[in-house]
Amino acid sequence: EATRLGLSVCIVDRKPHRSTYSKALVIHARTMEIFERMGVSDAIVAVGVPFAAMRLVPGQNATPFTVDLMALDWGDTRFPFWLSLPQYETERCLEEHLISQGVSVHWRTPFVSLDQHNDGNADDHRVHATVTRPDGTPWHIEAKWVIGCDGGRSPVREQAGLAFDHEKLGQTFVIADALGDAPVPEDHGTTSLSTSGVVFFVPMPEPRRWRIIAHMPDHDAAAPIDIDTDFVDAVIRDRLGFDFGGTARLDIGDGDLTLAA
Repeated sequence: EATRLGLSVCIVDRKPHRSTYSKALVIHARTMEIFERMGVSDAIVAVGVPFAAMRLVPGQNATPFTVDLMALDWGDTRFPFWLSLPQYETERCLEEHLISQGVSVHWRTPFVSLDQHNDGNADDHRVHATVTRPDGTPWHIEAKWVIGCDGGRSPVREQAGLAFDHEKLGQTFVIADALGDAPVPEDHGTTSLSTSGVVFFVPMPEPRRWRIIAHMPDHDAAAPIDIDTDFVDAVIRDRLGFDFGGTARLDIGDGDLTLAA
């Protein structure tokens, strides 16, 4: 966006490449409108799958009901749907679009420190940032602004002295992407408010692959949990009432709420 508006940018990232995990899965209408303004919405829609409906099970022995998402009053948006798309695909589309604008990401280039100077002129401030090149040598960059898009444990925020007050919930959520068979259409999501814990069962673009998010209210958050296909099958059978029959390895992400098998 900065490049589109005529600014020159230098993007650094400590990771070796963009994420290979699914992470955030649903893209909403307003985000799609912003992607359209950026010129990347067509590429995003081409690889995503719109949600058609969400089936809700309000509790054990309760009658489920379905919300037809496509029939909702979406107003004047050109994107009247929830779009299911793994974050690695979203990032791929964004990076390819960025490269088409002549900008590349400097991977394996971690941020180290920053210092701000204005030489007494508030209108002419400069930020001096130090990063480390892939070969280990320091790289000093001078810029008008530094934008820290580096998450909840942001080194940029820490260097700027901006506190991020938070506390742990002490709750365990299991997040997994798995292949299996379900007695619901592959463009329908399902959620259950089971007494065993809330579960979300959400379609992904790849056939037969589903995102499972399960709250484990009785689990000690400090203890490990053994996630395998039997575990996922048992959760789905208990809370959604059908056999999933997962056969593929679990595609475990690297987010804070994920417990790896």
